[in-house]
Amino acid sequence: MSEYFGKPPAEEDRAGRLKVIIEKLAAGASPAAVKKEFHDLIRNADASEVASLEQSLIEGGMPVEEVQRLCEVHADVFKAGLERGEKADRMPGHPVHTYRAENREARKRARALSRAAFLGGLTAIRSAAEELRPIIVHYERKENQLFPYLERSGFTGPSKVMWGKHDEIRSAFRELDAALAAGDVRSARSKARDLARRVRTMIFMEERILLPNALKRLSDTDWAEVRRGEDAIGFAWVKPGAEWDPALATAQAGAGGYATFEAAVKAAEGAGTAGNPAPGPSGAPTDSIPLSTGSLPRDVVDRIL
Repeated sequence: MSEYFGKPPAEEDRAGRLKVIIEKLAAGASPAAVKKEFHDLIRNADASEVASLEQSLIEGGMPVEEVQRLCEVHADVFKAGLERGEKADRMPGHPVHTYRAENREARKRARALSRAAFLGGLTAIRSAAEELRPIIVHYERKENQLFPYLERSGFTGPSKVMWGKHDEIRSAFRELDAALAAGDVRSARSKARDLARRVRTMIFMEERILLPNALKRLSDTDWAEVRRGEDAIGFAWVKPGAEWDPALATAQAGAGGYATFEAAVKAAEGAGTAGNPAPGPSGAPTDSIPLSTGSLPRDVVDRIL
């Protein structure tokens, strides 16, 4: 959904200025060179406004790869300009709570990898990288559970940008692995620092842009469906809590098809502790992945099937 076309000239001008910044980055300008210009542009914007500008540029024909160049600038500027971004107060078990719990673990492991890159040898770097590697599962869950629902709501730009950044992090892992296999200490240290920086940047982008926007756009019913598909993909370092239950959230939203809230409670309790999915109103399990397996990476499909 484009959110700037048809809006007042001041907002159209803001989108035009953002396009100029992206073009400068594409021409070779460093993030530091455009940091002040970008800061001035978004000084009075919140996270959703900036994300909507990105969305409108993509829908206007700008390649996603070009918009991705803003990520590093975002990370620097948002720390000063968007600290007021909304934080969700979510119960353990809600997908956003899980994403943030994983990010806390990832942040610690990224710091450990940075320390190993500065102070350690190949063994220390390899160990720290392996500790950080489960972050890939975190990204797979975003790509195959969260992003489809955001796209369904018309919010496609940020998810496409972040998917591209995920791929860059996957590539950074492979490059570090190659340097470690070759026994190249100098290269391994450089690759490890780069990987840790990319992971920290993605954490910041998630918590200041992606998740606040997702909370605004997705309903409790959407979040319930997202949660039902998560277990098939897996989690990084943490297990979701049980306070937030998708069956009860759906019932509270009035879209679960249960006759009463008490019926939803009973259905949720009936799932038991053996890993059985909570039944829907017709008695059928409701934990299916809400997208075709054709859009899933092969390794994810294998785990699901």
